[in-house]
Amino acid sequence: MRPDGRPFPAAPLALPRTGTPLAPVTERLGQEGVAIDSQATAPGWRGERVDIGWAVGLLWRPRSDAPQD
Repeated sequence: MRPDGRPFPAAPLALPRTGTPLAPVTERLGQEGVAIDSQATAPGWRGERVDIGWAVGLLWRPRSDAPQD
């Protein structure tokens, strides 16, 4: 229901799906050499302190249109 009490319109029925739902994604990942397994989403962080200099150096890139010294 909407805040004013009117019901939402009925949603259309989902289109029927055939085949493996993630087949296109799996194929593309395979072409890119990406292997997804049970450890794919496991974090690699073990609680050590963050190296701020490394993180900033990795993430920050100067703008290509910035004046050069």
